[in-house]
Amino acid sequence: MELEFESLPDWLLVKTSHSVPTYWVDVINDFLQVIASMFVVRGRETVLVHMYNRGDRLLFEVDYPSHFCAKKSAVDVIRQVFSQMSIHAHACLGMSDDIGQKVRVFKVATGQGANVARHPETAERIKATVEKIKQTGEFRPLKAPPRDWVRKLEMLRESFPNFASVIDLVVAPHMGILAKGGYHRQSPMLLVGPPGIGKTHFANALASTMGLHGALFINIAEETNAASLGGSSVFWANSAPGKLFELLAWGDGGNSPVANPLVILDELDKPTATQYNPVASLYTLLEGDTASRFVDQGVPDVVLDASSVRFVATANDASLIPEPLLGRMVVFHIAHPTAEQLRGVVRAIYADLIDRTRLPLKRELPDVLIDAAKGLNPREAKMRMECAIAKAVSAGRDCVRLSDWPDFPTAASHGRRSIGFTG
Repeated sequence: MELEFESLPDWLLVKTSHSVPTYWVDVINDFLQVIASMFVVRGRETVLVHMYNRGDRLLFEVDYPSHFCAKKSAVDVIRQVFSQMSIHAHACLGMSDDIGQKVRVFKVATGQGANVARHPETAERIKATVEKIKQTGEFRPLKAPPRDWVRKLEMLRESFPNFASVIDLVVAPHMGILAKGGYHRQSPMLLVGPPGIGKTHFANALASTMGLHGALFINIAEETNAASLGGSSVFWANSAPGKLFELLAWGDGGNSPVANPLVILDELDKPTATQYNPVASLYTLLEGDTASRFVDQGVPDVVLDASSVRFVATANDASLIPEPLLGRMVVFHIAHPTAEQLRGVVRAIYADLIDRTRLPLKRELPDVLIDAAKGLNPREAKMRMECAIAKAVSAGRDCVRLSDWPDFPTAASHGRRSIGFTG
């Protein structure tokens, strides 16, 4: 979010490293006013306040000119007091309906790296990461479903009717247990089906249904090694933790860190790397017992409990995925929507496009356009819908007509065989 600070002197500068929820705005403004009253700054000197969002608390750092060093003790006390206040604000407002119990995600392994030869820069980076984990704590909250999760699931089922078995057999039971305050590990899922059927679109929509602002998206076809999931080894001078570690540790631009984020593994059947297997870490991460003792290669001094992470993978051909990996997932073969189901899918795609583009168009789609999309897969229907919307808007109309519908070749007309799967 874009923070709006109360009036501050020109010499007081503020920096944030992550998104800051609205329930902390008052705490931040009060802290800044106190800091502003402590210093009398002249000339070109500045006081810089850093704020770090650590999920359940704010951390403050204050950099000031050296001649104010006598104020260090007072500043440290104020930082601690306001950090505690931020925890209270989070407990009262930030955890009202979508944050559940906390679970231990990180365990600092004392002395583990003491006898390991490391490049000085690598050793310093690992040390800094470990210290950061100690400051933010080893526990992370479980993200509970939003209060209206039942309604959201119904909307998801209406938008993706051919994914009903996925919702009914895996997603709904998982969210139901979490909504009652229980602990449950959602089974890793593999969605198999032809290109353009909506697998990735469904996975992204699932994140919203779960109350998340987004998911960690990893396209396996583009990965050249296993670093995204497992980090890069300290053997390399430029080693670094993986995206999964950072998501669990610090969250991302839209999400505070939680123990059970969603990870989308797109095109699991298309790894292109030959020297380093990009899916190697999945053999550990997809099993609950081994995932609870996962070690990122970039931070070998920290044991990671990733057993609560939710995984959804997509593929066109399950036969190209190693059997030991398939055995760790619930595999759903997604069929093309029926003609009747596709009518609902087309309506949902159109409504989603209207919401995303924020254009002043009528939300009702004429039946003739729905009929025009009957023979298309969801991806092709969406592409044509975007063209039709653009034509309508360019013509100054608030509705889409059949004349706006583009006529260009479909995948089937290029000789691709239509494939159907039953779920």
